[in-house]
Amino acid sequence: MGSPSPGTATSPPEDGDTADDYVNPLDQSPRWALATRAYAIRSGASLGFGISNAWAPPELAPVKVIWLDALLGDWKAKRAIRVDVWEPPSQPNTDKPDFSSTSQSSASDLLALAAPNVIVKTPTDEIDDNASIKSGCSSALSSSGRSSSSKLGTPKRPRIYKVASNLSSRSSRSIASIRSRLSRSNTASGLSLDSIPKRPVVINFHGGGFVVGEGTDDSRWCSAVAKSLNAVVFSVSYRLAPGYPFPNAVEDCASAIVQICSQDMASQYAIDTSRVILSGFSAGGNLALASWVALQDPARWGYESVLPSPPLEMAGLALFYPLLDWTIARDTKRQRCERPDLTLPKGLTDLFDASYIYPPLQSSKRDDPRLSPGLMSDRMLQQLPPVHFCLCEYDMLLAEGLTFTERLKSHGRIVETRVVKGEKHAWDKPPLWAPKENAAVEYEAAIESLKTWVGLD
Repeated sequence: MGSPSPGTATSPPEDGDTADDYVNPLDQSPRWALATRAYAIRSGASLGFGISNAWAPPELAPVKVIWLDALLGDWKAKRAIRVDVWEPPSQPNTDKPDFSSTSQSSASDLLALAAPNVIVKTPTDEIDDNASIKSGCSSALSSSGRSSSSKLGTPKRPRIYKVASNLSSRSSRSIASIRSRLSRSNTASGLSLDSIPKRPVVINFHGGGFVVGEGTDDSRWCSAVAKSLNAVVFSVSYRLAPGYPFPNAVEDCASAIVQICSQDMASQYAIDTSRVILSGFSAGGNLALASWVALQDPARWGYESVLPSPPLEMAGLALFYPLLDWTIARDTKRQRCERPDLTLPKGLTDLFDASYIYPPLQSSKRDDPRLSPGLMSDRMLQQLPPVHFCLCEYDMLLAEGLTFTERLKSHGRIVETRVVKGEKHAWDKPPLWAPKENAAVEYEAAIESLKTWVGLD
């Protein structure tokens, strides 16, 4: 069960305490060998999430998948970033929603009616040649707002939309005209685009060591947030290492943020871009904070032609067991943990590090705040919005999480820190035959913070 963090945090590493002489045996492995290992792990992870989804489905399924452009760095590409989208039910305050109903309408559904010819693929079709390795089972988890004994109906299968690339300018004008007329009139469900209040936005980044995972891994969290906050949730599947090493994942996440917060997307999804929250789990927690860093100082990394200035303002960040400081070697992190035997296995973390950090870097040279966002400058720290941390007692990342939260407090920043007692890294993820009750407790605690940030308390 979560509790406030202890009054003292593990101190920063002393000189010589970084185990900088450690040589990752996989650093010299061919990239194809790392990719083969990653493929095997991805397959197993997809199976685990698929089983969990079948055993305890979430209250809400993603309503669609969209594809965004990779705008930054050396790996720019069109429609390279997959994003799963959750929208709240039509009546978000209903205690027992009817999941057997197919009559829910959303802002994006209305736009689909305005332009029916843009719906070109169904969930059973091939989605995209550049997509991450996918399982036949859709990944989803049970809602954190329900006990593990709740019996929920099977969620609707998501609808996948793809904008046709061969629309003529005349067709585009016609669609815009239809959309405009629709926004001024009532639909069959009694809704119009103008009648939908602007909703908060949560942009989520999954975990998986930068090597495995996809946006639907956090379905339980995304479902709970969409329902509790009446928010639109976008869960980003950034491109994975070893095929796309650092800083590609950060650049994909920053690219996704600026496109989701664009005027067009705000209109399409009826979202309030003044109430944007970033969330992430493990590697995704690192990326949520690191992409925020990239947005604050785009000229430092040559992003100024794409990222807005002044930077987008965020309402807050919810970070679950994030990696914050890569200058501390893994062996040192394990030694600091109260239960080293419960930390992630060395073979797995070696694969993660060798895949993501390429070419290899000594630990002492891994201080780029896009890689180690916990080392951001004091000047940047002063701009950080409220942060909610959920850390695990038996996690090698606990010490650096507590160190960073103490630093935030010393600078007068708003921070909520919870440590889940007796649990290890990613305790809330599959394989789970039934969702853990303390996972629901921690999700609900984080949601309470989110409600405060967006003015719903």
